[in-house]
Amino acid sequence: MNTESFLQYKRSPVFVWTDALPNDDDSILYNLYGQIAYFRGQIFSMIPIGGNDTCVIDTNDDAYRGFRRMAAYSQGLVSRASGSDLTEMHPGIAMAIRNAVHLATNDLIDQCGYAPTYQTFFVDETLAIFHVYATGTNLTVVVNGPSRRPIQPSGSWNFGNTYIQRYDNADKGNYLVTVQSVANPPGPCAYRVIGNANTNAFIATANSLNTDMNTPYGFNPIYKVDNYMVAHINNFPVSYDQMSGLMAEMTVWTNESPNRTRTMVYASNGRYRDSCDYHFQFGSWKCPIPNMMFYAQIYVEDGTGYIMSRVVTGFCVTAQHCFGDNCAGCQNGGVTNPADNTTCLCPPGYTGTNCGNIICQNGGTPNVYDCLCTDSWTGLFCEISKCITRDYDTPFTPNGKSLAVLVHNSLSTRGMIAKMSSNIAQTLQVKVVQN
Repeated sequence: MNTESFLQYKRSPVFVWTDALPNDDDSILYNLYGQIAYFRGQIFSMIPIGGNDTCVIDTNDDAYRGFRRMAAYSQGLVSRASGSDLTEMHPGIAMAIRNAVHLATNDLIDQCGYAPTYQTFFVDETLAIFHVYATGTNLTVVVNGPSRRPIQPSGSWNFGNTYIQRYDNADKGNYLVTVQSVANPPGPCAYRVIGNANTNAFIATANSLNTDMNTPYGFNPIYKVDNYMVAHINNFPVSYDQMSGLMAEMTVWTNESPNRTRTMVYASNGRYRDSCDYHFQFGSWKCPIPNMMFYAQIYVEDGTGYIMSRVVTGFCVTAQHCFGDNCAGCQNGGVTNPADNTTCLCPPGYTGTNCGNIICQNGGTPNVYDCLCTDSWTGLFCEISKCITRDYDTPFTPNGKSLAVLVHNSLSTRGMIAKMSSNIAQTLQVKVVQN
């Protein structure tokens, strides 16, 4: 994304056609997050499937989860369908997301059962058409209008795991969208409510009331660093003389809390600043979890009394977007060593010529900008003890119990393994009946 084309056509959607999973290390992944924060284009991964596939993708692989996480952060989607369906689908998506503004978005990477029953969004005077895009298994999508009654889409399509609905001539007001999976287990899902307007939103951070935005890494908050949240809305439909009394609100929520459910982590009212490009300024906030992806929802009046709302994704970065000793100058709070003016004096937790290398505690291993911690430890440096949390992801049915069988494969146990394999169905049936 550092090429001239990407820099020239910011916010352009990117369609990635592939039948393989990525194998890049975490340094590539996190640097790509930083580039997406600047580029802000949606990434749509198009993965063909069919009866004659020779490249079978394991959707439980961490690399495939990385696809979904990249789509979540860029507000794109990961679509799996036949080659002909993908060929038919992607031009329609490309046309529909022209001048896209995000009214609602959500990504349930663990399972769709964690989706809220209703998610609210607003249609304002700059919008007349909106689309709902969703990916998942056996999904139902319902939109309730301002009267709180279900409304019918003017068009509806299904391509593999991707569902698309179009709504024309939408009334202004508050809407509710419900996305549910009837599959068992429900599996992951994601959905977007996208309108067509030239009033898209952007967020950033600022370290003072008079700072437009922090540079060069100010698009995302830094873990445990106190900064103001700021926002910009293009072509905001309010005259200048109305700005002084204009009020705004921002809420930030995440699906990455310990119980995997939607959790509010920040809420603030805001005000207009006429001397800054990021003209809405909100209260200060310390991002609480390293590498946490979040959704920032901005609410303002559109000049006619209706609410304008936009959703922007963000990422809680743990350090400046460089790594190792390739960074210029002292990083991560380090200061120049006055004894030689060439090395850095590093704060606790960092080392290296430029303080670019993190020091992990309690058996943790460096993971570019933070640490991968062993069980019972958390924090940027794995310095905070924690309780082991239960597994919220697997719905053990019918009564919350599971059976795990561990077998050592050796010459002396192969006869036993063969016998177990022939009787496994009967054994499981007996266990289910007993429990």
